[in-house]
Amino acid sequence: VRAPTPSAAAEMVAPNTYELLRQLRATQGRLQSAIERRLVPLRRIRDLHQRLVHAVRARVRKLEQARHFRERAAELIRRRLTKLRPAELQRERLLSLFRKMLHQRREILSRFDVLLAMGKPLQQVNERQQELDELTTQLVRHVQGALGQRRHRLEVLASKLSALDPKAILSRGYSITFDAATNQILKSIAATREGKALRILLHEGELTAQVTARMFPRNEKSATMPIQGELPLAFDHGSES
Repeated sequence: VRAPTPSAAAEMVAPNTYELLRQLRATQGRLQSAIERRLVPLRRIRDLHQRLVHAVRARVRKLEQARHFRERAAELIRRRLTKLRPAELQRERLLSLFRKMLHQRREILSRFDVLLAMGKPLQQVNERQQELDELTTQLVRHVQGALGQRRHRLEVLASKLSALDPKAILSRGYSITFDAATNQILKSIAATREGKALRILLHEGELTAQVTARMFPRNEKSATMPIQGELPLAFDHGSES
């Protein structure tokens, strides 16, 4: 189409330009809406990935803590066994002494056969029998005393090993309190604040709680005090008795 004048040509072109701009804006709007719809599931996937990463890291920290405790317990057992080796050597020496004394008693009894042919055999037999009884009593008393000491020492060591087990401490009514966000053990109320979420580990199961108030002593605000409405911060299994 040819316009008769430049002004008429401008009038014919201008409406088409406006229509193109309107279509471009409409297309841009539809593209933005489509992109937003596409980003919604991607954001959900990103949030899920972040939660999974946080859960995996928390699990790894727990496994590291358990591994560290097992290594310390194994090292402690190795040290106790090293200390028990001298007791085993002492036991062997006592048994060797006992065998030696039994051999000597047999030799004494063998001499009795010779004494029976001599005068006053009954008197000599009675004297040797009395001597033998006294030596036997001393030997039994010595062996029993040594074995009793070793048994008591083993019982003390077994009690100490049992006291190191965190589950044994939790079974007596204690608990371990963690910061739910950082999974760190709380040793003082200064390490938390009102509104923070807590995770409380008991002997059987866990509790989830929230700090509603902190109660400090009148003269020492940094001292550890129970959180109002919750269990006290009880036990740090990272410390050794």
